[in-house]
Amino acid sequence: MRLSSNVLFCPLDETILKQAETLTTIPEMPDRLIVATAICLQDQSGASLVITKDATITGSGLVKTLW
Repeated sequence: MRLSSNVLFCPLDETILKQAETLTTIPEMPDRLIVATAICLQDQSGASLVITKDATITGSGLVKTLW
């Protein structure tokens, strides 16, 4: 992972792909990958935040969102 002062770069790995498979309430695969990444980061560090106004992601309640 590369770190920036305000961005975390994260590889799309098997853990994230497996998590995305379980997110059947989110129909679009790119959105599933975003949420799966946030969930995996939350599991690792205890905190994550997705900046989005996508109604499906914000309405899912699966991750903290901001917008």
